[in-house]
Amino acid sequence: MISRLPVQTRTAVLAGLVALVLCSAGAWWLRDHLYDAQFSSTLDKARVQARTVAHDLVIKSGTSTHVPTDLDWPYVVVRQDGAIGSGGGGTDQLDIPLREVPPAPVDATNAWTGTVTVHTGAAVPDRAGDPPPAASIRLAHRTFTAVGAAITTGHSDMTIFGRGPETFTVYVLALPDAAQAAADQLNGPLLAGVPLIALLVAVTAYASIRHALRPVDAIRGELAEISEHHLARRVPVPQAKDEIQKLALTTNATLDRLERSTEQQRRFVADAAHELRSPLTALQTRLEVSLAHPEHTDWPRTASESLAATRRLRALTEDLLFLTRPNHQQPTPALVDLAGTARELVDELRLRHPYGPYFTAPLPAVAPVRGNPLQLHRLLRNLLDNATRHARTTVTVTIEQVGETTWLRVFNDGSPIPPEERDRIFERFTRLDEARDRDAGGSGLGLAIAQDIATRHHGTLKAVAPGPEGGATFLLRLPTADSESV
Repeated sequence: MISRLPVQTRTAVLAGLVALVLCSAGAWWLRDHLYDAQFSSTLDKARVQARTVAHDLVIKSGTSTHVPTDLDWPYVVVRQDGAIGSGGGGTDQLDIPLREVPPAPVDATNAWTGTVTVHTGAAVPDRAGDPPPAASIRLAHRTFTAVGAAITTGHSDMTIFGRGPETFTVYVLALPDAAQAAADQLNGPLLAGVPLIALLVAVTAYASIRHALRPVDAIRGELAEISEHHLARRVPVPQAKDEIQKLALTTNATLDRLERSTEQQRRFVADAAHELRSPLTALQTRLEVSLAHPEHTDWPRTASESLAATRRLRALTEDLLFLTRPNHQQPTPALVDLAGTARELVDELRLRHPYGPYFTAPLPAVAPVRGNPLQLHRLLRNLLDNATRHARTTVTVTIEQVGETTWLRVFNDGSPIPPEERDRIFERFTRLDEARDRDAGGSGLGLAIAQDIATRHHGTLKAVAPGPEGGATFLLRLPTADSESV
């Protein structure tokens, strides 16, 4: 249920609950701490009273004394044989278990003190049958902490119980009333303050989250206004360097990529339409003229030219279909001999171009890589076809394996590629001015397809700076595979 609430409401509720728990625990600790401090003071006073009563039990030098009855708390005097000798403050008619008020140890000195827990029983009537006093009733059926003090009399000392020697133990019941009253004084402020603090924390959290989410709402509103016709718009970036700023920057970066992708798609569609329109127009014109003047038409030649145009259209269509495949599709893994594929293509080109250029291929016996055999074959074919079209006299193919990397170089001694064009030539439908003049069959997609295949095989393809001999060199890098089963 709470997961359906807005984030600011959920945060406020959670913050309020946490504050309520923490404040309640703090209030409970404060109340207990105050009670313990007050009761500790009560125990100190009870020790003083116990020694006072113990001192007054002894009659010295023939003077008379009496057990004080106006002390703060009730007390019990226990004789050494375990019997209760007397009491005061309401304990005379109170049922107190003897086992809970044991006499002091035999070797106890006058400095001995002890603490016990006493559970009082019912208040009983006196010997005359009179009901117990209110003081005894107030002490009945309760639990007290009793502080004991011992006093040992000599042979010549007279006590209220007779002449010594004897050891008496005085237990004073420490009443918790003062400590309880001090703690109860906090009940009202704590009961009112704890919920108020929790509510204040919840409101503060709600307001803080609502204020913090304003940039997010601004980003949402701007994104809602962006469409394919307004891709140049960007979301506002807050000044605070936090996660929201990172979200805005990432969103703008994504919009940048989307705008570039859309622009590339539009340019790709326009270029594809242009490339398809030329052979289609030529084919249509040729057929219309032939049908209009059938008696003057060389039908075998017309059919041959139309077939050539159809083949070019088919090749261009296949290239376009390949480029529209998702880039995340992984090639079918297989072990491919890159050197064997290169030798096969070089031999084929030598047969197709017997009058030049001259092909050299100092290749190793085997160069294993892993990938899709058909795609790698197409990659090398596109590189070699491109080199063949632009070479003056020579095309050279070399393969070198260095550690876990296989390097393939395709060199032609044609015109070098300007540095500013070395990246652009891999864009779709890109042909340099010199290529437009000399290229008879290229569509501007071969290098783009080759680089796309290299990327899908976790490799790279780039045009590098020409060597001292000039010309153009393309460098392909692919991960080396184990040479087993090649």
